Amino acid sequence: MAEICVDCMKKSARKNGEPFSEREWVISDDADICEWCGEYKRVIIKRRENLLLKMLKILFFRRH
Repeated sequence: MAEICVDCMKKSARKNGEPFSEREWVISDDADICEWCGEYKRVIIKRRENLLLKMLKILFFRRH
C-alpha cells in the first residue's frame, strides 16, 4: 500500500463521499513522507481487519 498521511486520506474520503474513521486504520508511530502531499507525517500502514468478519471467516472455513 502507498504511504499516505491521515490528512490526505481524509481529503480523499470527503471528495469521494465516503466516511473515514482513524480507528479503521493502522497508523505508523514514526513519521514518514506522504506520497500524495510530500510532507513528513505519520502515515497509514493498512486497514484494520474487522474482528467480526475475521471470526466468521474462521468459522466458515473450519466447517468446509
